[in-house]
Amino acid sequence: LGAAALPPSGVDLLAVRCEVLTWIVLAWEHTERYGHDHLKNLHLLMGALQEVRIREVTRAADALTVPSAADDAGLWPRLGGSAFHEVVQAKGLFSVLEEAGGLLQVTDFLPEERARAALETLQGLRDEEWEISANTNSLDASHCFMRYEGPKVEPEKRALRELGPHLFPVFNAARYDAGGRIALH
Repeated sequence: LGAAALPPSGVDLLAVRCEVLTWIVLAWEHTERYGHDHLKNLHLLMGALQEVRIREVTRAADALTVPSAADDAGLWPRLGGSAFHEVVQAKGLFSVLEEAGGLLQVTDFLPEERARAALETLQGLRDEEWEISANTNSLDASHCFMRYEGPKVEPEKRALRELGPHLFPVFNAARYDAGGRIALH
């Protein structure tokens, strides 16, 4: 390709891709709605819009200044683990969250010794105890991480589940190795 084929600097190629795909999808809606090509272009458009969302969330997260543990004011209410457990037992999780404005930071959810023991347990697992989790479709984002679904950290997972058992929460431990192509989250 020659220099003429390259876009001018400063052009947001992702925005251009979204606009072009939008026009293509609209054209297919008037010719062969929900046909293979229409659905394929819809899928491509949804992927591009997902990239926009991820980019904007990443930009917002990069701009966010998270208060240090020493910052008493903070951006949201905080409770220590033992106080959190007491108030949730007395009032229920939803009441506590509602009183906190919907977001509450819990420091030391598990006592430090228990948290360290769980971490040591996970760090001591043999490689064959971890299951690989990776994309299975060539159209999905390429990623790979390891997850542990065994019983060795069951008490810690149970402590989380007991906060809202009616919500049917599911927790697993995950391990991110180099080369997994997973952005910080």
